[in-house]
Amino acid sequence: METELREGETRRSWFTRRGGKANYLFAAGVVAIVGVASTWTILTALWPPAPAVCLLHFECTQCGHQFVMDGQDRPAHRIDEPWYPDCPKCKEPNTGRMMIVCPACEKYYVWSRSMKRGTRDICPHCGADFLKALEERIKREQKK
Repeated sequence: METELREGETRRSWFTRRGGKANYLFAAGVVAIVGVASTWTILTALWPPAPAVCLLHFECTQCGHQFVMDGQDRPAHRIDEPWYPDCPKCKEPNTGRMMIVCPACEKYYVWSRSMKRGTRDICPHCGADFLKALEERIKREQKK
C-alpha cells in the first residue's frame, strides 16, 4: 500500500519519519546487542569452560587394591543398576566396589549401598554415621 507524497515531501524510510531520537535509541540498542554478543562469542572461544571431572574411587574385593577411575569412562547403563569395574591390578572382572569419602574424617571406604530406611552407613575409620556427618558438615559450611 503506497501513500501519496505531499507537496515538497520526498520518499523517506519509516525511521526518518518517526523522528531523530527514536532512530538514535534504536541504533544504540542494536549496537549494544551486537557488542555484547560479539564479546560473549570471543570470550567463550578464548576461554572454553573446563570439563567436569568426576573421579570415582573403587576397591577390589579380591586383592584390596584401591583405584580411581574417571566418571566419563563409565559405560552407558541404567543409573539404578550397579556397576562393578574390573580391577586394574589383578584383572578380575566385576570386582571393583565404589568407595565414598567420609564427611567427618575425609577418608575413603567402601560404600555399603544399604540406604534403605532405618539403616546407616558407618565409617570404619572414625565410626561416624555418613548422613549425620554430612548434615553437620553442610551446616558448618553454610555458617562460614
